[in-house]
Amino acid sequence: MAGAWRPIAILGRAARNAAVLARDLLALPFLRRVPRDWVVLRLDRGLVDVSRGQDLLDLLRRQPPALADLLQVLERAAGDARVHGVLLRVGGALGWAQLATLERAL
Repeated sequence: MAGAWRPIAILGRAARNAAVLARDLLALPFLRRVPRDWVVLRLDRGLVDVSRGQDLLDLLRRQPPALADLLQVLERAAGDARVHGVLLRVGGALGWAQLATLERAL
């Protein structure tokens, strides 16, 4: 019986991936309109509180960035005269405390 569920799970994942692809393709014209002098940060995977260090496996797994690292990036962007703004693409994986910290940093 467990083998019968496997094709259903695979079809479900394929449908979900197709929906994400369709969403990304529909958003593509809007993404191109972001000026090059803006910093775009994608936080759809959330944030972790403590940095684990960057090794090759972390990059391959696409681990979420650390909050402290993100704050450093925002601080550097604030001091760079070429940067005119920051665009945050936030998903549902951020907590209220992390959002409050980002709000204070901006």
